[in-house]
Amino acid sequence: EMERTSSSSLLIEEENSNRPGFFRRILNIFDEDETHELDDIQPVSFLQLFRFASRKELFVIVIASIISLLAGFISPIRMFIVGKITTIYVEEKAPLDNDKFLWSVWTWSSLNGIGFIITFIIEFIQHYLHMWATERIMKRCRSTFVDSILSRDSSDIKLSTGELSNRLNSYIDRMRDGI
Repeated sequence: EMERTSSSSLLIEEENSNRPGFFRRILNIFDEDETHELDDIQPVSFLQLFRFASRKELFVIVIASIISLLAGFISPIRMFIVGKITTIYVEEKAPLDNDKFLWSVWTWSSLNGIGFIITFIIEFIQHYLHMWATERIMKRCRSTFVDSILSRDSSDIKLSTGELSNRLNSYIDRMRDGI
């Protein structure tokens, strides 16, 4: 009895393994393009995305990620400041001709403005560093791909030039999105 149950459960698992997952079925409902030429590509690990990166580019990506974390820490601080400004407005009964009220609103609003400028600058630097490193990595990857294609015998390549270029660009774009 026990042996029969385990073998039947294996049969059920084998039947379900060929069936697409729930989210894939949902996406297939809205998928306008029926061709899935990229579905046969196996995903790579996170670290393999950076195999074409130099030490300098890895360092820049790490710095950009740290800067991004810093920007993420600034956002809740700015929300606290906006909450403080709102509290000052709500709690003040007589805001007209009240210098203390005006001074506290001006102080907190100035902090919020300074926080906005700092966040903007930090996010710009972070984005620039990520894009700089990513473009250099993609350039190296593209060069490696073209070198490997040129080193092959042309009779081995069954694709047209346009299709080869299209695949290269789509693969590079997927890698860029991953990084």
